[in-house]
Amino acid sequence: MPQPRIGTREEWQTARDELAKLEAEHAKLGQKVTEQRRQLPWVPVEKEYRFDTEEGEKTLAENKAQVDAILERFGGRDEAGGARGMGSVVRAMMNLRAATRLRLRGRAASPEQIQAIVDALDTAAKTIERI
Repeated sequence: MPQPRIGTREEWQTARDELAKLEAEHAKLGQKVTEQRRQLPWVPVEKEYRFDTEEGEKTLAENKAQVDAILERFGGRDEAGGARGMGSVVRAMMNLRAATRLRLRGRAASPEQIQAIVDALDTAAKTIERI
């Protein structure tokens, strides 16, 4: 790796100011790209996609007993072979995520409040791990 050039404080400040301008332009361009991406038209998906693979099916088959035990904890499997009851688990997770974001968005939280939220989330995770 090449050695950095040693300069004066003034040289550093001038270069830093130029870099700050470039960073601001970069941020604006990134916002513009994001907005244009959101404006792209959608097209219908006409091709059938498959997200599971032979390798994945093999791994699941090799670990069938473990997979079945985990799915049974969530209410077994439905007629299509999916886990029954997972919808309510996903819903609860999304509710928790939304509640946490809403509580912390736009309002100042004291360090004590933040720690209380962290403690509640850690407790929930530990409880789930023991189930």
